[in-house]
Amino acid sequence: MKLEFIGLLAGFFSIVGLIPQVYKSYKTQHTRDLSLKWLILSVIAHILWFIYGVSNMLVPVMMTSSTVLVLTLALVVMKTRKKGK
Repeated sequence: MKLEFIGLLAGFFSIVGLIPQVYKSYKTQHTRDLSLKWLILSVIAHILWFIYGVSNMLVPVMMTSSTVLVLTLALVVMKTRKKGK
């Protein structure tokens, strides 16, 4: 149970750490400093983490990877719609 709490805590900080970037990108409509290659690699990584979490029934991994995936996809959408402005 202790290790699951650590996983949930790590996931919480991963999510909370990405929210300011998504908010700032949305608010300013500027994403030119974000690498599209990094965003795509991050999307792939979180899809794979989600699959891993599901296959091993790891709730912290499933929750974190799916939430970070959604936030990263939001950045991808902003980056590609505004073409990095």
